[in-house]
Amino acid sequence: MLSRTWFILGLVVNQSKLKSFETTRILAIERETDMLTGLKNRRRLFELLENLKDQLIEIPTGVMMIDIDYFKQYNDQYGHAAGDQYLSSLDQLFKGLEKEYHIQFFRYGGEEFTAFVWALNNKNYLN
Repeated sequence: MLSRTWFILGLVVNQSKLKSFETTRILAIERETDMLTGLKNRRRLFELLENLKDQLIEIPTGVMMIDIDYFKQYNDQYGHAAGDQYLSSLDQLFKGLEKEYHIQFFRYGGEEFTAFVWALNNKNYLN
């Protein structure tokens, strides 16, 4: 009887640990992800810049700043829901580029995005 109690207690403790681990994982993803676009957010960008400064990771071969022109006028004309949908559609474009090329996109804020390009000297990325 006592061993059964310990077994059940062990299961409860393990389930609790798994839930805690999953919650921590989800919070980390939410902390680093822009909720509208699904891209990495400015916080994650700054963490990456800090790692670059400390030379903990490979240095990118290029950096892009992307600003959507006339976005305010688009929002004013079609509404903020349409503007949000437009920004969400950019996510699909950027994620497709991330898969095809070695590029990492971040939503800097509003309609501004930053991208790091990696390994541009590789012939596969030049074509």
